Amino acid sequence: MTPLVSILVPCYNADRWVDAAIASALAQRGARCEVIVVDDGSTDQTRDRVERFRDRGVTVLQQKNRGASAARNVALAQARGDYIQYLDADDVLDPDKVARQLDRLQREPAGVVASAAWGRFVDDPATAVFTHEAVWADLTPADFLVSCALQELMFPPVAWLIPRAVCEAAGPWDEALSMNDDGEYMSRVLAASTGIVFCEDARVFYRTGNPLSYGSRTTRSAAESELRAWDRIVDTLRRLEDTPRVTTASATGYQRIAARYLIDHPDVAEAAETREQSLGGGQYRFQGGAVFRAAVRVLGWKAALRLRRAHGTLRGRRVAAQG
Repeated sequence: MTPLVSILVPCYNADRWVDAAIASALAQRGARCEVIVVDDGSTDQTRDRVERFRDRGVTVLQQKNRGASAARNVALAQARGDYIQYLDADDVLDPDKVARQLDRLQREPAGVVASAAWGRFVDDPATAVFTHEAVWADLTPADFLVSCALQELMFPPVAWLIPRAVCEAAGPWDEALSMNDDGEYMSRVLAASTGIVFCEDARVFYRTGNPLSYGSRTTRSAAESELRAWDRIVDTLRRLEDTPRVTTASATGYQRIAARYLIDHPDVAEAAETREQSLGGGQYRFQGGAVFRAAVRVLGWKAALRLRRAHGTLRGRRVAAQG
């Protein structure tokens, strides 16, 4: 029998985007799919919108607000598929995405997962920009995770197609995490896999600019979650491979967290820096213009970041005064 693919859609206050996400799931060509949507206690019109898809065969589940990871776990428990496709409510699948990855996976050994090309867009998927990255290739799990850490690359859940058996071996999403819950989960999925195949002709569209996205938050809970998530990713990675490159990659991830939260949550930044130094120091590439990079070299990254924040605050006040 043709394999069944379960497309799992968690959603919360996504009434602006969820129609497009579900429609893209239903539009998959050449693959047998079921679509399961979990509304995570939305307070806007999301519930009404997703309920309209029941007549098109979509399974719709409602729950009190518990977070995206909890919604994904509920959907996964209901899934009957041989393969799992995660789809956030603001992302979009190309109509041939699932079929192209499925075709490749059926020609590979058991336990292999498939990645896809992904492009960023704001309003219209047709405007998505696809930028080739080093991890757009067939890779071992360790190679993928090390490259992402050293080059500060993200890889959204929507880009993967995962055999059900690999998901079961990896375990559930960690519902205690908010920030980088997807990175922590996928590190366990990759560790449970036998390798990654990249399907260049499979495409997905990743929405940016969503104000509800966890990735844009710098709250204390986000900072603490990101540090806990990276602790677990490091544990997973070091079980895969205990080598100098893994140590450097792990330290680099901690250094990135320290830089991200230095100003707003210095204690979290200090904890991350302590972990980084215990691993011998990272190779984080501080992002910014020529002046900022020069300040990093001359003053050190902490002073440079504080000066950049102060400059931004002063400039903001001047603009407000002129307005």
